[in-house]
Amino acid sequence: MNIENIQCFISLAECLNFTRAAEREHITQTTMSHKISVLEKELGVKLLYRDTKQVFLTNAGTRFYSQAKEIIKMYHQTVEEIQNVQKDSQSELKIGIGIYEHALLSKFMNSFMEKNKGKVKITCMEEHTLTLIQDFQDGLFDVILCNDSFSHKFLTSELRNMGSMIIDESPYVLVLHKDSPLAAYDPVPLDKLKTQNMITMKSVPESELKIEFKGFFSFKDAVYVNSCNSKLVMANAGFGFTWLPSYALESSSGYDNLLFRRSDPPYNLRKTYLYYKKNSENPMVKKFVECVRKIVTGKIGR
Repeated sequence: MNIENIQCFISLAECLNFTRAAEREHITQTTMSHKISVLEKELGVKLLYRDTKQVFLTNAGTRFYSQAKEIIKMYHQTVEEIQNVQKDSQSELKIGIGIYEHALLSKFMNSFMEKNKGKVKITCMEEHTLTLIQDFQDGLFDVILCNDSFSHKFLTSELRNMGSMIIDESPYVLVLHKDSPLAAYDPVPLDKLKTQNMITMKSVPESELKIEFKGFFSFKDAVYVNSCNSKLVMANAGFGFTWLPSYALESSSGYDNLLFRRSDPPYNLRKTYLYYKKNSENPMVKKFVECVRKIVTGKIGR
């Protein structure tokens, strides 16, 4: 049933006069009569008795009048709720970050919120890279920040609709126990790592790890962990060395036995990216991307 026809019937039921009801709905009397006829035809009942002098509701018309008011009320409530959902979705930014990227995000968020505080609702979740990428592809995040250890491999199918921006490409920092034999070097020659255990979060067989890093350095054995803090705990206890992006060093505070060293040559296998959907209808995505771009390119202060 047409909502306008139902609204016209309500006005006519309350006025019981075609001329006044038509004026109330800002239509002609002929149009009002046509809309009522269409409605009666759709329902298959007579809603009104009418002659040249007066209009009366039938029993069916009286019953339909009370139901029609509920229909119109529900219609307007539904429209308002749906519009509010759209407004909310357009003022919400869902951000996903990898295990290190909270440090970078903090710099971006300070600037972003200066201009958008009170205008946007922020959701932020930290996940391991593979889960993060999958959730991004499934639409659970508007933007993600992560390194390219897996992203370029698993986001290939999304490239045409996906934007990306390098937000950090500085060399990684070597994390050591203060009593490690490697602590005597600064920078640490990469060929010295071959006698030491590497602490890693990459859940692949050690043979695959050694192949992956073969072009950069060798290591003795792998020590597997599942978080950044676990890496630091194990390095602080002397189980081996690990790597951190330079921007994540602040997360290592509180570990008294750790030393940080550059490597020779610099280890810069990984880059950190911001990924976003180019065709996103959320205007906050564009605003966030532009904010990050200005910071990365140095156009505004960090």
